[in-house]
Amino acid sequence: SGADQKDAFITLDPVPDRRRGDQFLVSGSTNLTVGTDLIWQVRPDDPDTPGSGNISGVMGNSQVTRGTAANVISFALDTNQLSPDRYNVSVSTIDGGIFSDSMTFGPVTDSVIFTLS
Repeated sequence: SGADQKDAFITLDPVPDRRRGDQFLVSGSTNLTVGTDLIWQVRPDDPDTPGSGNISGVMGNSQVTRGTAANVISFALDTNQLSPDRYNVSVSTIDGGIFSDSMTFGPVTDSVIFTLS
């Protein structure tokens, strides 16, 4: 990922509560270099809640883009396929090729929680 990850950061903006079917951008800032690959996961905040039966989630990727004060990250989220629940949105750097067998989540990460009704 080209950036010195020792001092690297990702900061996601808060996500307000949403309604199922909403389409919106999850965004934030970073000092990672432009073009750095990121992996996004949207999953139930507590997937082990007994009886919830909710296994819905989303995974995707994006790249860091140039911003003014800091570089920018964003992920377009379509909630049509998600069940109403509390969700954890996390973003991480990637070690290895994106979606390859050798891909692992890197050390630079952040997450936010939102409720979908």
